[in-house]
Amino acid sequence: MPIPLLKDAPAVSPAGNFISMLQGKTGGVSLHELDQELAEVVKAVRATGKPGTLTYTLRIKRNAKRGMRIVDEVKVKIPREEVGESFFYTNEQGALLRNNPDGPDLPGLVAVPDEPLTKPISVSA
Repeated sequence: MPIPLLKDAPAVSPAGNFISMLQGKTGGVSLHELDQELAEVVKAVRATGKPGTLTYTLRIKRNAKRGMRIVDEVKVKIPREEVGESFFYTNEQGALLRNNPDGPDLPGLVAVPDEPLTKPISVSA
């Protein structure tokens, strides 16, 4: 059986109306908050290429004969960019050093800049 178009959908679903419930809630997580959380997850997935999740949980409890209490919760897992690692040498005093303190001093070595070069590096002898 084909899925009815929105215009053909009944005003109230026989089993309850999830969207109306979300729009009519006065406590807990609002539809606007869900929308904002979803946008944050989507932006992070787009930026990192890693998967993220948004989990919306409803706890439904009976309240008297015909009433229902609804408590909701949103959990998001936003992917993060991987952070690189750094390597350091140490000396006897426990200091972290970028250069090997036991290594030879190599005069004449020139540090290569991070930016692309526009002219050749000149080394003075």
